[in-house]
Amino acid sequence: MAELTLTSESSLVVIAEPGGWRLELQDGRSPGTSSEPSADPTSDVGAGASRWLVDQLIDGQETLLPGGFQLHRFGPPATSPPPGERSITSDQTNRSVVIGEQLVVKWLHRVDDVENPVLRTLRQLAEVGFDAVPPSFGALTWRAPSARDLPCALVTGFLPGAVGGWQWCVEALESGQRPSFAAELGSLVAKLHVALGTPSALLPLPMLAVGTAQMGTWHSQARQRLDDLAEQISALDDAPAGRFGTRPRQVPSAGLAGHRKEMESVLDRLLDVRGRTPVQLIHGDLHVGQILSRPGGLSVIDFDGSPVRDVTTAERQPAARDVAQLLLSIDHVGRIVDRRSGFTRTAEINAWSTIARAEFLATYRAELAQVERPDVLDTRLLAPFLVDQVARDLLYAIRFLPRWGYATIDALETILNDLPVPLPPPEQVPK
Repeated sequence: MAELTLTSESSLVVIAEPGGWRLELQDGRSPGTSSEPSADPTSDVGAGASRWLVDQLIDGQETLLPGGFQLHRFGPPATSPPPGERSITSDQTNRSVVIGEQLVVKWLHRVDDVENPVLRTLRQLAEVGFDAVPPSFGALTWRAPSARDLPCALVTGFLPGAVGGWQWCVEALESGQRPSFAAELGSLVAKLHVALGTPSALLPLPMLAVGTAQMGTWHSQARQRLDDLAEQISALDDAPAGRFGTRPRQVPSAGLAGHRKEMESVLDRLLDVRGRTPVQLIHGDLHVGQILSRPGGLSVIDFDGSPVRDVTTAERQPAARDVAQLLLSIDHVGRIVDRRSGFTRTAEINAWSTIARAEFLATYRAELAQVERPDVLDTRLLAPFLVDQVARDLLYAIRFLPRWGYATIDALETILNDLPVPLPPPEQVPK
């Protein structure tokens, strides 16, 4: 166990768990208590600790702290924000605190013993001038026994008036007043991937290539994930659909059982991918909730990675990972709307999902073509990665948010009936 004293009333404690460590903000006045995600969001432990971290980042250069902790400063220097702290309660797996309506401090709840590229990713985006992200000011890391520096907290700019994607996308579909929002997402995500794949002083060679051995690894991991899901899915059978406790449209274990063979067949397509495929820095947990709508455009947030990623996940991944997750989350927007209607709009939502996902993908590919970067996306990976994302999302629901399981199960049939059609890899496209 490692511990860092933050204030006279709070500390950050790192507690070993299988595969990684749990991070707890503890109240020094009440030993043993912590601000875990289920704790009272009005607790002042996170707020006091967050103000401490901001104050540390405002002064000086990178600083080594006791217990293997380190401060990292990057981006433009932050100025001291005015008084005032409040928690953001929408994050299900971490804790975020707004400081003075100017900065956001995000405390991670858990870190795995795996390379986390978040610091490199944020610095790369700053290097190439990608501005559709909040400004980044710094981070607190902890050096694990494996010598990996793992992120504990991140400090970014607060975007006034910004609305999270699970709100603005759902409202766009319900109102019909923003019919092209899926295309907006496609354009933004393509620009993000191009920025992450652009050479810079930080990353002179931002894109690498992997071959059939890596395909085999991804395949075996995905099949194991599906097997694990089949063993655990019954945990969702009695979960409500949504926070207000409505019943789901179908039983998750029955839905998975009815489509498992087809899912296995789609995952097996990874073994048919020949040649090499590009890998690069990606977002790593890219769903619509990570895309804010604000005056002036869209912004991407939360680059700290998926809470259910493999401990063997490499720093660089195919852009198809992000694209597959975003495609599934677009369908999830429809499932929320359908649930709110009492599941009376299912056929309409199924049709909308097919159109919206096609619009996203067409706009994404058009954006790549416009800047002559079709090499970013290998479409041969999309169908198996999309099925793998279904398993990832359901495992996330089992672990963190059972009331979310209905959305992925209800999406499954539509997703399988409309999988992305693979195109030849870029180097094989006729000129």
